[in-house]
Amino acid sequence: MDYIKKNFYRIDAPSIYGDILLFANDKEEIKHSAVYLADDLAFTKYGNNYRQPWMIVRMADMQTTYPALKPFLLPPES
Repeated sequence: MDYIKKNFYRIDAPSIYGDILLFANDKEEIKHSAVYLADDLAFTKYGNNYRQPWMIVRMADMQTTYPALKPFLLPPES
């Protein structure tokens, strides 16, 4: 978490290819991540098994898969 807070900056919403999406629990522990592609599409992988495929998913479907997780937003740059 310290590395993320030190080396990345917050954006209001993903808007360009390559933006990183992070989803955290209530303790701000990152539990899922994805890469924004375009429109409402992201590149992600479910599960920690190497046999689980990487896939392109709609962002709403990804959030439905992890309903307890919320998008993790870094504090605004000062």
